[in-house]
Amino acid sequence: MTLLHRFITNAGWNIGGKAVVQLLYFFLSVLISRYLGEAGLGIYASLLVVPAFVRLFNSLGLEGMLNKKLPELNVQDPAGGQGRYLLIRVIGLRLFTTALMAFLLYEVLPVFAGWAHQPAFLQYRGALVWYFAAISVNSILGMVFMTLLRFKIVAVAEALNALLNVLLLGIFIALDAGIGGVLAAYILATFAQILLYLALARPWLTGPRTPTDLTEARRLAWTIYGISFLSVGLWTQSDVLLMNFFQVSPVRVGYYHLATSLGAMVIFVMAGVGQLAQSLYAESFAGDGARGLTRTWRLTIGFTAWVTVPLGVFAFTYAPELVTWIYGSVFEPVATVFRVVAFFVVLSAILGFDLNNFVLFVLHRRRTALLISLEGSLWNLALDVLWIPRFAELGAALATGSVMLYMVLRQLFALRDTLQVGAVLPLTGQSLATGLAALVPGVILEAWWEPHVLTQALVYGAGYLALLVLVKPLSPEWRPWVADLPPRLGRWAEALIR
Repeated sequence: MTLLHRFITNAGWNIGGKAVVQLLYFFLSVLISRYLGEAGLGIYASLLVVPAFVRLFNSLGLEGMLNKKLPELNVQDPAGGQGRYLLIRVIGLRLFTTALMAFLLYEVLPVFAGWAHQPAFLQYRGALVWYFAAISVNSILGMVFMTLLRFKIVAVAEALNALLNVLLLGIFIALDAGIGGVLAAYILATFAQILLYLALARPWLTGPRTPTDLTEARRLAWTIYGISFLSVGLWTQSDVLLMNFFQVSPVRVGYYHLATSLGAMVIFVMAGVGQLAQSLYAESFAGDGARGLTRTWRLTIGFTAWVTVPLGVFAFTYAPELVTWIYGSVFEPVATVFRVVAFFVVLSAILGFDLNNFVLFVLHRRRTALLISLEGSLWNLALDVLWIPRFAELGAALATGSVMLYMVLRQLFALRDTLQVGAVLPLTGQSLATGLAALVPGVILEAWWEPHVLTQALVYGAGYLALLVLVKPLSPEWRPWVADLPPRLGRWAEALIR
């Protein structure tokens, strides 16, 4: 199976699985927002900051390192002994550090709660510890399957997790368990996913192990860890923490949490694509050097642009209608912040924000990636301190979004010679133009009557698909993959090839 075949097959499972998961989590967000209300949602968002920050300290760069080193070891040792040796060491280390960090979280939480002006944290002390343990272990196990390009397993496991979360949340809401019930539903569903992962991972965890030199793996892990640690200023969790420090009202913290959650849904197709891309980048560079890496990078950038732009353009245009229809008129102020978030996350995504660092890792330019993250972190923290006291949630969104765009431009500048990045700019421009042109039928429709936002979504989607047939975004190298599709689907895909 060619790299293109493997990318499309796994990306297809990723998109399909993420679509189901996002629909379920979309339903979850509606339930949580309407159940907790504006102030309750703000407190809940502030609580989630705690395990997210502790998880940052606990990451140690293991997921990123595994994603690069495991494919390389499996190429060197097809029997899998070296890869199995690495997996056991990595999972064992994650379990040890998770237990240690969970103990420290429990002990240090009172100090953290005082600094953040959130004494309410203490009543959820135990729940936060279990939440942290669940996301830490689940993350490394999920990465095992992503690295092995078993995205079907990840898609099914995440969908079952989300479905169980919905069912448990319904029970806890019926019991009126409050924020504690919302946390408990997520924790129980995630531990169920962990058990499923462990059962399915046995072929890759049991069997003979071949000791191998992990020096390069350790160096890579420390670099990735440094980037993650320095990028703390770019995370929405740090924005929420600073909003609490500057005593922004819980209501406005809740608005920001909702806007960034919706922003993540807009680019949901990118969740997991970066890990898939890194595995393919490492393999293509090892096999065909810079030429193969460039070809694979352009493929992933094109894929990202064509599937992300339509969601972003529609969300930006109809943000007020979407927010009020989904969450009610009480959350109408979220629309402005959501527009800012959607603009920056989509523009950054189609320029490779989640992909370019992986290219730098493959090229052994870890110091460059680290420096760019340091610059972005410092700028973001400075802008947060300047803008959050004046503009609250809008200032946080503008700070993080503008720095994301700055960082992706810095990444492209660093890669300009190796990848000839200018060649993808017409492609991203074409995708944006197509997404904007698809708005025209809806604008004409609004001249006659006021359609519901769902009607607008159907009209926009139909217009975008029709324009794709005219634009033909797929290059000829896609034709072998299309030939393997079922006849009816293949004829439709063939119409998109130049």
